[in-house]
Amino acid sequence: MTTYTRPDKTPIPDPFIVTAEMWAWAESQGYPLPFVHQTTGAFAAWHRERAAKRSLWRLDWPVAWRNWVRRAWQPGPLPPRDGGEPR
Repeated sequence: MTTYTRPDKTPIPDPFIVTAEMWAWAESQGYPLPFVHQTTGAFAAWHRERAAKRSLWRLDWPVAWRNWVRRAWQPGPLPPRDGGEPR
């Protein structure tokens, strides 16, 4: 009988590096480069702040990153900084 060994979850790598394949995926989805940079920074910072919580460790960090980018994307004007009109 063959036994299956499940891979271990790990905390976010430090540094978190977006590979050429990940950039290609973001570009193929039409995400603007500045958005991807900003979102990646937020993704890495959020996970680093919570690295002690094993429940937030992941098996596949590129998949977690893609999901984060998808959820963060809200096309349209940026929200106002001071409660005024959209930028």
